[in-house]
Amino acid sequence: MLVQDRATAEATAAEMLEHVRDREWLEPLTGNPMLLTAMCIVYSEGRRLPRDKHELYPRIVDNVHHNRYEADPRQIDPVRNRLCVIAHGMHTGVGLGEAWSTPRAEVTYEQIDRMIQAYRDQNPWTESSFRGAVDARDDLLSSSGLLLPRWDRRAGFYHLSFQDFLAAQRLVDVERDRLADAVRKRAAVAEWRPALSFTFGSLLATSLERSMALLTHLVEQARTEELGLHVVLGEWVEMILARNIRHPGVEDRIRSFCLQAIEREAPLRERHALGLTLGWVGDPRIVVDLRDRSAYVEIPHGEYILGEDSDSRPESGSRRRPSGRRFTLDQSFRIARYPMTNSQYALFVKEGGYEQARWWSEGGRRWLAESGERQPSFWRRGKWNNPSQPVVGVSFWEAEAFCSWAGGRLPSADESECAARGPEGLEYPWGDDWEDAICNTVEARLGMTSAVGLFARARSKAFGLHDMAGNVLEWCRNIAADTTRDGGLCAVVRGGSWYDYAGDAWCAYRFVIPPIIRGGNLGFRMVDGGGARIS
Repeated sequence: MLVQDRATAEATAAEMLEHVRDREWLEPLTGNPMLLTAMCIVYSEGRRLPRDKHELYPRIVDNVHHNRYEADPRQIDPVRNRLCVIAHGMHTGVGLGEAWSTPRAEVTYEQIDRMIQAYRDQNPWTESSFRGAVDARDDLLSSSGLLLPRWDRRAGFYHLSFQDFLAAQRLVDVERDRLADAVRKRAAVAEWRPALSFTFGSLLATSLERSMALLTHLVEQARTEELGLHVVLGEWVEMILARNIRHPGVEDRIRSFCLQAIEREAPLRERHALGLTLGWVGDPRIVVDLRDRSAYVEIPHGEYILGEDSDSRPESGSRRRPSGRRFTLDQSFRIARYPMTNSQYALFVKEGGYEQARWWSEGGRRWLAESGERQPSFWRRGKWNNPSQPVVGVSFWEAEAFCSWAGGRLPSADESECAARGPEGLEYPWGDDWEDAICNTVEARLGMTSAVGLFARARSKAFGLHDMAGNVLEWCRNIAADTTRDGGLCAVVRGGSWYDYAGDAWCAYRFVIPPIIRGGNLGFRMVDGGGARIS
């Protein structure tokens, strides 16, 4: 027991949970019992968890080995070295006379023996306590806590992240004089990228000069077509920014890589990663202060098509000609090119928007007093807080108050649909045909919000607006009593989201929910001006 008192234990667990939520990369690891226990031990030592995995994993491995080899600490270094050799061999085939392009999660006992023997032959002095490959392998499988036996005389690491971490330690050692070439070769393989992240983390921990020299060299030499390398280098830049290390030349080059990947519609997984990197290095597409009118696109007055016919909405992949009723938009309006981003909403929070009642309607002030909220519900969750991701976890009242503060308003549902469909009355913002992964709905399989404007072909055909379908549902200004909820209120949302299927991304589709809802798929978009501010 790390904490004897139950109340203290529960309070500590709640504090640690907040640390985990603030570090997106930690959440998948909490489902692993040993990693969760190790995190608890690390947290108990200083009442904090490391900001990134490159600080956490060395501490976890140290804890595991000091606990298991307490009787003879002299064993720890040889054990660590052998684990690094095996992890590197499982990534590369080194020690087996083979060259693997993709890491393997399991190897046979016989392959482990060969790796250990090859290491011993090359390093007789450091392996002076060597008793034999079989004995060394049996010790690792029974005592190391990280390499475990599996069925049919095979073995693998307790968690693949340990293999990545240990392989990186060995890579830095054996490829010391040609590390740039090794990184460039391996970066094209997605399964290698976690190990390359650990590689740079290891360098940062030992030599800032060496790590920055490697980063600068690779950024300068990277070619346009080396998308995997761009992803790796983007993560490396995120790591130095998290340490408040700036390199404007490197950041400019990475920014260019990210923008090219978005505009060329590079493969989605890589494009998604680079879109998030763009948010951290500074996204030039986004006008951060929405009081700057260059952030908007004009929607002209005229005739539009709204709504749907009495038959069902289109199925995915089907084609239908424009349907619905004719609608005359009497007055033009200007709507934001992108959904509201975290970087834009941050100004409202920073300038005390939650504390100033003048921006809040009567309903909003009542909600604010009852809820006690002073920021979006996912504001400090790592998975959702990239500057270029749309802000989520905002109620209707928060969206309304932001727009009032910025001198604008929410669009009506009709205005939003006009902006999405254009005068042609398109079924989807880009046209009449659906295509899986053309925008951020369930079909794209990202499982989260993406940087705004990630899907170039999904821009609205008429006006060049981004994310009018997918990414986040958007609050509209329409709010009324909901007779099904005993006098409660409901507000309109439309546009579909990362959490919704294609049917909810159809331009004419809209539905109502209570204005207090603050879901991880709920955001908004602002219209410039449109009436006096709320007072």
